[in-house]
Amino acid sequence: MEDKEKIVWHYTKMETLEKIFKPIGSDGYDKDKITLRFTNIRFLNDPSEGLVFKDFFEKNKNEIANYILNDSLKEIISKIEINKDVLNLDDIYVFSASYLEDSFGFWNKEYAGLDGIAIGIKSFTLDDIGKAGKEAFEKVNKETYKEPFKDRIYFQDVIYTKGKAIDEILKNIQVEYTINKCIPKPIYKEEDIVNNMLKIFSRFYKQSSWKCEEESRIIENDKINGKIELNNNKIKKFLYKNYDRNVVSRIMLAPACNDEEVEAVKKYLDDNGYKGIPVSKSHAFDLKD
Repeated sequence: MEDKEKIVWHYTKMETLEKIFKPIGSDGYDKDKITLRFTNIRFLNDPSEGLVFKDFFEKNKNEIANYILNDSLKEIISKIEINKDVLNLDDIYVFSASYLEDSFGFWNKEYAGLDGIAIGIKSFTLDDIGKAGKEAFEKVNKETYKEPFKDRIYFQDVIYTKGKAIDEILKNIQVEYTINKCIPKPIYKEEDIVNNMLKIFSRFYKQSSWKCEEESRIIENDKINGKIELNNNKIKKFLYKNYDRNVVSRIMLAPACNDEEVEAVKKYLDDNGYKGIPVSKSHAFDLKD
């Protein structure tokens, strides 16, 4: 069984299969690639998306500032006024998955449906950004805060507004502070640290009521290629990105599907060049001893 931290599950409708694994002869077909659809953060189902971090930061900025050792940065945080330009999230797109495997909560009509599908994806941990942050920590003074943070930052994980939220904000400020300090600039402005942090990490914070979903996200920034679509009687803004097909670990069909449908999905994948991807059926309906 895969480690929980190394695989996430994207629950979706059955018809999405041929959009992720395109059939031979279709536009953009490549047997070595899959296509994932990202949703603009302001077009997600939760209307508070992108705003939770801002609200929490504004309410707690004085407490946050108390932990800062750098006096000028402390003053900037305590006095900053967040404007709309800082939180312009029009170019941010999200692909959501969950660490929950074979979750009955996701086998419902809002997500995949009892006849839907779940794609098991090897966890995206934006390693390049993680390495950049780690290297930056080694080059500058880590004592930016009263207690230095040594844990690796997992950029794909959603951070919630309860528990260690202030610790996480301080950690995020440290990422911005250390990376910015290592980038040569004609004029270095410490207020850029806070503004960049607000824009970057707004996409990761959600209300704590969503914590049960154990969400993991892939984030893409794109100002050009987003497309407006009318989807299920809603206006949506999507972005389509290709990834190596090897990021797919396995595929699971929903509990209402039968063995014949499992074999049909295997045949579809094989016939279209996506050989070797394991396909199984959900056991969410199985009776427990």
